[in-house]
Amino acid sequence: MQLATIIDLLVLIAIIGRAVAGFRTGLLAGALGLAGIVGGALAGIWAGPRLVEFFPLLDASRLARTLTLVCVVVALSIVGDLLAQLIVNRIRRGKKPHGFDAVLGGLTSAVAAAFLCWFVMAAVRPFAPAALGTGIENSLSYQVLNEAVPEQFDRLPGQAADLLITELPKVFGGDEPTLPIPEPDSDALDSPGVAAAASSIVQVYSDAPNCRSDSAGSGWVVAAQRVVTNAHVVAGASAVTVSVGGTGPQLDARVVAFDEDLDLAILDVADLGAPPLTRATDNQSSGADAVVAGFPYGGPYHLSASRIRGTIIENNTDLYGGPGVAREVYAIRGVVRPGNSGGPLLTADGRVAGTVFAMSTVDAQTGYVLTDAATSAYLDAASAYSELVTPGSCMVG
Repeated sequence: MQLATIIDLLVLIAIIGRAVAGFRTGLLAGALGLAGIVGGALAGIWAGPRLVEFFPLLDASRLARTLTLVCVVVALSIVGDLLAQLIVNRIRRGKKPHGFDAVLGGLTSAVAAAFLCWFVMAAVRPFAPAALGTGIENSLSYQVLNEAVPEQFDRLPGQAADLLITELPKVFGGDEPTLPIPEPDSDALDSPGVAAAASSIVQVYSDAPNCRSDSAGSGWVVAAQRVVTNAHVVAGASAVTVSVGGTGPQLDARVVAFDEDLDLAILDVADLGAPPLTRATDNQSSGADAVVAGFPYGGPYHLSASRIRGTIIENNTDLYGGPGVAREVYAIRGVVRPGNSGGPLLTADGRVAGTVFAMSTVDAQTGYVLTDAATSAYLDAASAYSELVTPGSCMVG
């Protein structure tokens, strides 16, 4: 039996079991139980990271942190559900539900169970071993629930994963310029060029046991068997893998170029067959439409409409706080999140205008991208890099 089928059966059993229990307890219990589960999940998202900080052994790997977070969320969701049942028992005083009360109780309880199952699968999938992650991705239950979850909830697992993904570096020393620009046009998301680029955009995973951490980011194919990502994604890593589209097999990668000043790395991926993307070597003007492509929060491949605010020279420190770094960057109006690091900023016709590397600390609608001009020395010579290099040291903070 395939793993995806086993996952589907477990989810089905959980939902049916909860529905039967809800049928016996009624609508009030089901509704309060749903509220308790959602409230418990939110409490778990708050408590999980603090538990990891308190017990360093739980911070040994990305998977360990994820499982800790999931266990805390599930435990507090169950506590919330039990508290709801106690309240209902006091109100009902032994009276049994009938008719619509029982049916609606079963339905709301099934929804509560489905929500919790979805949360667990969505949170675990990006950080699970390859076989389990693929099993979740291919399971019918995950696909159906992922489509059914309301939009206001679909970022919860990703927000929980903020702790688990390498943070994006701060820019401008926290003193960021303001460049007003109209909101992005979403038409570029549907362009044939942007759609075609997806086959050459990869998810990057790095394991850094010596740093007691690992991370997930994005990358793009710059030349045959060469991938561009950010240096902070692979800093201190002992092993790096990439997955085309985030769903393909994890391919071993070697760091062959690492620039802590520019925050850029080149990976050699011997088994990579994806074609290189075309670069937009011309400077992108203010107001130009663009698309941020990558894997925010370590989740599935995602496109986000953006617009160029302007080109800026950013004077800041390097990855490790060293002085004297000047980088040419695009400031964009668009959503950049942890996990987008190293992914491409695409033009409306699917060319690579630059490499995403930071998000604003003061404006959720602003991100920063290394321009093609800033990185061209590495990108032009990407094929020539073949010797393994040390991917820096562990990042502090």
